[in-house]
Amino acid sequence: MKKSIHISSCIMAALLALSAPAFAADGQGTADQTPKSKGSSESVAVKAPIVSSQGDDLVKPQAVTKESQQATALNSSRDGAYVRQTAESYWTSERMANATPIESIESAEQIADAQAQAAAGDSIKPMDEGKAAPEQVVAKPMAPTANASATKAETADGRVTNYSQTNGKVFFRNATNGKDYVCSGSSVTSSSKRLVITAGHCVHGGGKNGKWHQNWVFVPGYDRGKAPKGKFQAASLRAYKDWIDKGGNNSAVGFNSDVAFVTTHDGTSGGKVNEKVGGHGIIAGGSWTFGVDIFGYPANLDRGQAMKSCSSKTARAQMQSWYFYTVQGCNFEGGSSGGPWLQSYANGTGQGYVRSVTSHMLVGRNTIRGPYFDQRLAGLYKEADGSR
Repeated sequence: MKKSIHISSCIMAALLALSAPAFAADGQGTADQTPKSKGSSESVAVKAPIVSSQGDDLVKPQAVTKESQQATALNSSRDGAYVRQTAESYWTSERMANATPIESIESAEQIADAQAQAAAGDSIKPMDEGKAAPEQVVAKPMAPTANASATKAETADGRVTNYSQTNGKVFFRNATNGKDYVCSGSSVTSSSKRLVITAGHCVHGGGKNGKWHQNWVFVPGYDRGKAPKGKFQAASLRAYKDWIDKGGNNSAVGFNSDVAFVTTHDGTSGGKVNEKVGGHGIIAGGSWTFGVDIFGYPANLDRGQAMKSCSSKTARAQMQSWYFYTVQGCNFEGGSSGGPWLQSYANGTGQGYVRSVTSHMLVGRNTIRGPYFDQRLAGLYKEADGSR
C-alpha cells in the first residue's frame, strides 16, 4: 500500500495506506485555458516568534497586517537583541547538528483527523483536470552583491557541479513539543532583498493543533556545522490559510498549499540575504513537465550535514482529486522539505527559477512531490515582500 509523509515535518504514513489514492505520472497538462484555482488564495502572516533556550516567550506570533507592518520593523532595538540571541546563542553548531526531521503520525486519533481533513478537502474544486496554467515569471534571478562561492561537495550529483549558497538549511523550534527540527529553503529575488522560500510545514505545523514554528533561521550554504554567509533570523512568516487550517494531516488540500515565504532580518555577518547570496527567480504555472534540479539537506544522506542535489524531469501526480509535481529516484528523505525545484539552473551563476518546493514523499517508492505554483503564487509573493 502507498504511504505518504512530510519530508521534514510530520511523517504522514497512515492515511494513504488507508485511502489508497490514485497516482498518475503522465507528464501531461496543456495551457489552452487558465484553470481554476486549486485552493484559497488567502494567506496569513505573523511576526516570527522567538523563545529563549528555556522556552520563555520573547516575541509572540502577532498577526502582520497592512495596519501593523511595523510589528516586524527590522530596526527595532528590542527585537534586534532577541534576533542576535536567537541566531547566535540559541543556534549553536551543536544544536544545529542535533536538530532532526519531525517524527511520524501514529495514533488512531491522528489518522481519523487525517481522513476527516481529506474528505473535507475534496469539496473544494481542484484545478480543472490537472490542466497547466500559462507560465508567469514572478521574479527573475539576481546575483549577490558580495561574492558567494559554491558550497563544495565531495561528489557532484547528476549534472550539478555548483552547490550554490543561494540554497540553504532551515532550523526551527517546534512550538508544540519544544524540539529542534530542520528543513531546506532558498533565497529568492525580492524588492526587499529579504525573502526566503520554503515549504508551508517548515513555518507552521498545519491543522487544528498546528502552531507557528519558533526561532526560525535560514543558513545559506550550510555545510557540516558551518554558516559561511551567516544566519538569517526570520522577521515574519507567511503561509496559505489552506495549509494553516488543513495541513499537517495528510490532506491533499493542505499539500496543495504547502509553500511559504519568510522575510528575514539582516544576517549575523551583516547584509540582507539577497545581497549576500543572490536570489533565484520564480515561475508560476507552465507545463507539468520540465527539466529540474532539486536541492536540499536530506537527513538520510550525510546525516543532512551537506547540501545534496537531484537532476531529473518532472511529471504529474494525483493525490485524491488534486495534482502535484512528482519526481522519482532522488532518494531524498527527512530534512529536504522546502528545498527548491529549479528550472534553468545555471552552474555558472548558481541560480535558476523556483517552480516548486519539496513537500512530501511516497514511502517505499523513492518518489518526492511538490505543489504546483498556480496563479495564487504571485499574490503570496507580493504580500510576503510587503510584510516587513
